[in-house]
Amino acid sequence: MARIDSPQQLLLEERERSVRERLRIALWLCVFTTPVFAVVELALRPGGAFSPYEFVTLGQMIFLLVLAWFFTRPIVQNHLLWSALALTLELCFATAWAGVLRGDTAASPVMILLVVMASSILFPWGVAWQAALVVGGAFALLWNLGFLLGFAEATQQPVTWALGIGFGTSIMIAYWLEDSRKRVAQENFERRQVQNELHEAHARLERR
Repeated sequence: MARIDSPQQLLLEERERSVRERLRIALWLCVFTTPVFAVVELALRPGGAFSPYEFVTLGQMIFLLVLAWFFTRPIVQNHLLWSALALTLELCFATAWAGVLRGDTAASPVMILLVVMASSILFPWGVAWQAALVVGGAFALLWNLGFLLGFAEATQQPVTWALGIGFGTSIMIAYWLEDSRKRVAQENFERRQVQNELHEAHARLERR
């Protein structure tokens, strides 16, 4: 059993393990589902003609494949939280860009909110990283709505305020989950201490 000197160290080790596993799942899920959505979009379009939307999908696929290729490299393994943030921001801005090209002010903002909300649960990264994602998601949302409606009108739309509340809720979720993980880490640390003490006592008895 590895030596753990503090609950914070245990929390960081658990965070790194969880982010690594969940980032791998999220990354490959995006790699396989992105072309599926593109094919469905193309099939449902009248005449099946190509549009700038396919270039968004192509750019997204290039980003995802590059990140997947780098996933086993130290540059990603040593910066897992940055990689997770890059993936989620890419999803937000790709969704916003696709929404602008389709003239969509309904589904795309909701998809951006879903990415932000899901990330607060999927990645155990705490309030600061979730807040960074919220800021990026807000810019993506304003790009989508502002480009199509005008920035002044976009900020006055009820849906914008509703989505803002959802963004704020995601930060609260991240806080609650982080607080829960801290309590669990403290309990596990205390349990490890007891186990280490019992192991040391048993070893002293065997040496007698």
